[in-house]
Amino acid sequence: MKRSLGGLLCLLLGGVLLVTGLRSGATGDVGDVSQPCSGGNIGGVSLCPTGTITFTETTQVTGTPVPTPPATWTVHVTSSCDDPLTGNPVAQDVTVPNNGAQSTTALFVFDDTTHNTNCSYAFTETGAPAGYTPTFTPVSPATIPWNESSSGSNLPVALVNALTVTSPTPTATASRTRTRTATATAEPTSSAAPSSQAPVANTGPHEQVRATVWIGGALCVLGLVLLVAARRPRGVRE
Repeated sequence: MKRSLGGLLCLLLGGVLLVTGLRSGATGDVGDVSQPCSGGNIGGVSLCPTGTITFTETTQVTGTPVPTPPATWTVHVTSSCDDPLTGNPVAQDVTVPNNGAQSTTALFVFDDTTHNTNCSYAFTETGAPAGYTPTFTPVSPATIPWNESSSGSNLPVALVNALTVTSPTPTATASRTRTRTATATAEPTSSAAPSSQAPVANTGPHEQVRATVWIGGALCVLGLVLLVAARRPRGVRE
């Protein structure tokens, strides 16, 4: 009787342990043992689900003239979690078209098989032209929300590159400078007009005095000749 009771207890305990083990294996929670998610956990095993980060870029320019933005923008993504493709910590460069969208390659949602800790991803923009200010929404760092599936999870991130142009004021200043230069260049032309009267200076008071002296001298000589001729006796002339 005691042996039969012991056998039944063993069967009952063994069945409970067997069912519990099968359920734990199906959910990926094998006791308290966890494994880090890395490249080796990919391939038919859903213990480490993956997802992507999608960046959607918008360029905003205030002021004129509006410069031509770059054709693409580069976003650098990093994480302490391993990259499923390389097995090394994540370090991806995502090339996003101007006013377009682009996603990362597959990234782990969790850092280990227990799904207790989400992977944290930081992202920054690199190589942007001077003057542009990038803004990410949500801000960095961020996690990928899990869709309860082995793949297909996604984190959408809005990227706005803003630029303020302040060029009209220097253009107006340059116009006024050109006007002043043209005025300053024209002034010597008007001051040079008196130089055309230089030849008239030769007919000034000195020349008039000399002409008067010559005429007066000639008249005096003529007067003396006439006087001398008038005083000579008439007989002498005959």
